[in-house]
Amino acid sequence: MANRREIIIAFSALVAASMAQNSLALTPNAKLLEPLGWDEFLKNMHELANMFAQGKIAQNEMEQKGFELISMLDVDSASFDAAVGQAYESGNLFWLWQRLIKSKYLDGGILNIDKSHIIPLHDHPGATGMVRVISGETEVWQFEKVGDISSPTDNAELKLLFHGILGPSDMAKVTPKHGNIHALRSVSEECAMLDFFIPPFDKRELLFFEPHNENWFEDKMVTCKAIPRVEYINS
Repeated sequence: MANRREIIIAFSALVAASMAQNSLALTPNAKLLEPLGWDEFLKNMHELANMFAQGKIAQNEMEQKGFELISMLDVDSASFDAAVGQAYESGNLFWLWQRLIKSKYLDGGILNIDKSHIIPLHDHPGATGMVRVISGETEVWQFEKVGDISSPTDNAELKLLFHGILGPSDMAKVTPKHGNIHALRSVSEECAMLDFFIPPFDKRELLFFEPHNENWFEDKMVTCKAIPRVEYINS
């Protein structure tokens, strides 16, 4: 398992490099090294999502700028507290979701999990997900598909890419082609993390991956049954 220093280096290097170069370029007059209130953060995230949708920015640059913005959001600000207070809450057996924004090109909120549940292996097809832990600690597994898995199958082969612990201010991402299949488990009694998607994924296309081996947590290769979201949640 990777230690905390390795995690920070692996998941935050793009953020640090981008901030050092003062390269956000979405709001030229912004003081980039200062924390962002919710309204300014949201404005910049909308601009970034729209630019990406219009093909004006490449995938890797979108990821860098998104990471930078999320790292700069001031979660102790009054404007963020107000946004959380107005958030739409939903959930199931695995998590509580506090939606802060949902638009055509941007979806985001706070994902809350507790120690009694694991969020099973699942994907976010076509989406880039950017995460920042704001309280607690969570254990993370990220996999990639071996071969093409575009529909449910009883023998979906997954290869482990990352397994480690994320704590407050640590960041992670999933992209359409890298680490998109993932699972989460809170190490602390509760864990909360900012979770933003550019673009939003279609829940109808989401798959859960049920390992054939119940004790898969240290495995490098995992064989699963791929199950559509609606069937998995209602089973």
